Amino acid sequence: PRSASGDVGGKCLIIDRVTGDIVCEALDRITDEVTPQLVYGLIGVIKLVAGPYLLVITDRELVGRFGKFEVYKATRVDLVSYARNLRHLTDQQSRDEQIYVAMVRNILDAGLYFSYDYDLTQSAQRIASFTPEAQTKSLWARADHRFFWNSHLVKDLVQRELHEWILPVMIGFVQIQQCTLHKPFDLVFISRRSRFRPGVRYHCRGIDPQGHVANFVETEQLVWVQPNVHDPPTITSYVQIRGSIPLYWQQRVCLKYAPKPTIDPYSQDTQGSMRKHFGEVTALYGDIVCINLVNQKGVEKTLAEAFKEHVAAIADPKVRYVAFDFHKECRKMRYDRLSLLLDQVAQDVRHHRYFRQTDGRVVDEQRGVFRTNCMDCLDRTNVVQTLFARQSLNSQLHDLGLMASTERIEDHKEFDNFLKDLWANNADACSVQYSGTGALKTDYTRTGKRSTQGALMDGYNSALRYYLNNFCHGHTQDAYDLFVGNFVVDPSAPSPFVAKKDDRTAFKSVLTVTFAVSVIVSLVHFLAPKEVLGEKKGVYGVLWAALSVFSFHTIYKNGKDFVDMPRLAKAATATKKIA
Repeated sequence: PRSASGDVGGKCLIIDRVTGDIVCEALDRITDEVTPQLVYGLIGVIKLVAGPYLLVITDRELVGRFGKFEVYKATRVDLVSYARNLRHLTDQQSRDEQIYVAMVRNILDAGLYFSYDYDLTQSAQRIASFTPEAQTKSLWARADHRFFWNSHLVKDLVQRELHEWILPVMIGFVQIQQCTLHKPFDLVFISRRSRFRPGVRYHCRGIDPQGHVANFVETEQLVWVQPNVHDPPTITSYVQIRGSIPLYWQQRVCLKYAPKPTIDPYSQDTQGSMRKHFGEVTALYGDIVCINLVNQKGVEKTLAEAFKEHVAAIADPKVRYVAFDFHKECRKMRYDRLSLLLDQVAQDVRHHRYFRQTDGRVVDEQRGVFRTNCMDCLDRTNVVQTLFARQSLNSQLHDLGLMASTERIEDHKEFDNFLKDLWANNADACSVQYSGTGALKTDYTRTGKRSTQGALMDGYNSALRYYLNNFCHGHTQDAYDLFVGNFVVDPSAPSPFVAKKDDRTAFKSVLTVTFAVSVIVSLVHFLAPKEVLGEKKGVYGVLWAALSVFSFHTIYKNGKDFVDMPRLAKAATATKKIA
């Protein structure tokens, strides 16, 4: 076990490659023949086709310090196989193993944050509410399991009571900055992505029977004032949440730029699932104001109306619904009209307040949060959450004496620019994890206005999202399901990556080849000199072009057969049915 100072505590883990047994022994048990490797943390054990793999952090970067705490980001994680080689696997199993390992690395590259002595999974307000007994527990034992991403991977360590080796890691975003206005302080920014209902954009929408929603992220903006490290700090904290519309709905990829959202008419108890969802968030955060930013007309209207109706039906006095058609109100880049939304929720802002702790004593608590969503809970959501956070931070800085009551954040240009960049960085990190690209509209977040360059960058990211959504994200969704334990590898089960051959498989292959050949031949006919292809060059060129158009139209019409879909969840369901 490694502390922040680098002390390994004079102990080591010894793992039997054959039996998989793990024991903790004195460091002097290591013989001279063993080559030591510096490891910064143990993420856990994942079982693939070849057997267990140990996931260890072998490189890290310091994100920042506040008070006596340090936060790190894992920059390299090694997968150490218990098996010495893969000779015991069949050819198909070896191919499967490579795919599984690539999936694990996909998630490890998403950005894992950790600290040896600060609980990144809990907000400052929740930490302050711990009983003295809870405060003495190790970080993993008191971690918020929504954000404890390697919880599934440390089960073997928990069962063997190797508690001191367990290091909670979190996926999301963390940035820490030492700032000075009238006095120095640290601004700590933490976005915590939930491991429940994890996944990517079009493959993970809405709610599940347990009340978990897709793309749920808790964002905390924390001000830490501690002139002397030996004195207790003064802390203020403001929390917001985002999450998919809590209905049973989907947008299945089908080669269309924006698949039509549909509400499942045969879904399970929507009311019951929504009650579970809001029951959990109200218990954790207090009053909830749902800020729904989707369009109130067009294809998004159905979701907007259903969300409003279900919130009214559950009749929870702690839950309030506010609709704000972002695209309509802010069309033609009129982002100044967001003031209309701020006016609607001004009373909620005053009621929610923020958490404050001075000299180890809780002075005030945050009584509620804004739950913001758009379709993806990314671009529009980022813009609105930035506004709420800035409004709260102005009040915090005034109360802490870091700004005069007559001053605003905008009066301090350097700090204002930093804050804009901070929220844009958060927007990009959340967007990459859910959509595969940086966020849209970050030019407004960074500068306070929209620009032509920002619009062009949005166009590039939108095109890249289209490609990833249709041709890559089935694999990424599988990676999330594998990492969090929604799918468990069974070496004796059939490979989930071998497609069942049928008439549709042959149809897809013929159509794909026809389209590729017709496009190439069409280009040759139109580009090659007439003397090379003869008098009928133009006629044949038109015929080949017509064939390419026809094959493309057929592919587009049957788009669901040509996109990259998740395989593991379907395989897990099939296995359960067989069992």
